[in-house]
Amino acid sequence: MAWLKKRGKIWYVVYLEGGKEKACSLKTKNKKEAEKLLVDYREGRFSLSKKKITLGEFAPIHFAHTQAELSPRWIVEKKIMVKSRLIPFFGEHTPLMRIDNRAIEMYRAERLETVCNATINRELSCLMRLLRHAVKLGFLEAQYLPVFKKLRETRGRLRFLSTDEIERLLAAARAHPLGDALEAYINLMTFAGLRSGEALHQRWVDLDLERSRLTVVSYRDEDDMTGKPIEFTPKSHQNRTIPLIPRLQEYLQERRENSPVCQFIVRGAARLYFKRIFRSFSEIVQAAGLELTGENAVTAHVCRHTFASHLVMNGVSLYEVSRLLGHGSITITERYAHLAEEHLNETMRKITF
Repeated sequence: MAWLKKRGKIWYVVYLEGGKEKACSLKTKNKKEAEKLLVDYREGRFSLSKKKITLGEFAPIHFAHTQAELSPRWIVEKKIMVKSRLIPFFGEHTPLMRIDNRAIEMYRAERLETVCNATINRELSCLMRLLRHAVKLGFLEAQYLPVFKKLRETRGRLRFLSTDEIERLLAAARAHPLGDALEAYINLMTFAGLRSGEALHQRWVDLDLERSRLTVVSYRDEDDMTGKPIEFTPKSHQNRTIPLIPRLQEYLQERRENSPVCQFIVRGAARLYFKRIFRSFSEIVQAAGLELTGENAVTAHVCRHTFASHLVMNGVSLYEVSRLLGHGSITITERYAHLAEEHLNETMRKITF
């Protein structure tokens, strides 16, 4: 038997042990968070002992509490990472306090045999987020947190499409059996900077042609063809509004007038699955005479890089580009900074006194 009790501003779990009442701080002032922890305790998903809680016990608690803050896609990706990578190596029954610097170094050494530095950094970032959450909730002492530096990552050449390559890609899309959907997919990524998932989930209702703007927004909806519920959240967890450039405005206006009433801009009235779009994109890249592998490989995300790169080369500030792309931090946008410098150098060469 266990119940909640508040002491000052902090919530505690009170339970009976040997006929005596004992209290354990939940290290939270939020009643709803405390109630969730109480349910987890009652259902045996964790021990109140800080030193005994294991990776396997705390992982479901961690994800249950982060669901309200992070996108469903992020949750799914990290659950897979914890289940398929972290738990098999560190051990489901390993206490969190035993995951130390030595264990981290052993994990790095093993993973370096098969994957790159960036992949290892992402996996360990996921682990550290979980451990810091355990500290916040009072299940782990801060002194047991591992301390290490991320591995150096080699940033590859930034690939973006030239004006000629954009036209070739769009021409190849129009000639494809799924050309109607592929053309819309490429236009949204190339001329509005949408991520692949954002383009595929973009609804007509979130497009304002009168004001020439498109809004990327979180939503819960129902598929108008299957009747199944749809939930979408942008990667950065932030809604944003993107002004339409004239070319995209004209394209979407024409598509709206010539398309039957439907829910999604890309899918149109056809019942298309995302995998078909991804597979077809590779086909049109080849048809356009562009590369699928190597340094000059063209992926769907290259279309988004193209949007950002051409903005920077036309004098748009990194701050404005960051807002349009929906980056969580401007440091992510700084990868385009060298393009701004090249543009500035070209401008300065034209100046005469």
